[in-house]
Amino acid sequence: MKVTENDEVNFVAEMNGMALNMSVFDYEGLTPESMGEAIGEAAASLGMSENSDIGPLSLTSLAGVYVDGVVDGSPLTLALLFDTESNIAILVSIAYDDNKAQISTDVINSFEMKN
Repeated sequence: MKVTENDEVNFVAEMNGMALNMSVFDYEGLTPESMGEAIGEAAASLGMSENSDIGPLSLTSLAGVYVDGVVDGSPLTLALLFDTESNIAILVSIAYDDNKAQISTDVINSFEMKN
């Protein structure tokens, strides 16, 4: 992947058939329910299809929610992950070609917080 942005808040990388965007933020004061609503609103604002797959995520020290759907004919995964031991959250979007769906899933499932 070619990294096109990498700073203390955002990371963006692209390769043939896939684009990854991550943004870190402080979720203090937000609840898992409000974050779920926020990712649903984000999906709708992108024009994601209404028959999108939505579900909870529970990774090593992260919890959250994901939405798998289609935007402008292309598959897209949105995930909002929050560290259960701090107030750090990550908003992830992965746009990918149909043949890279498993890679997108593997990327989402690979997230973990390390000190």
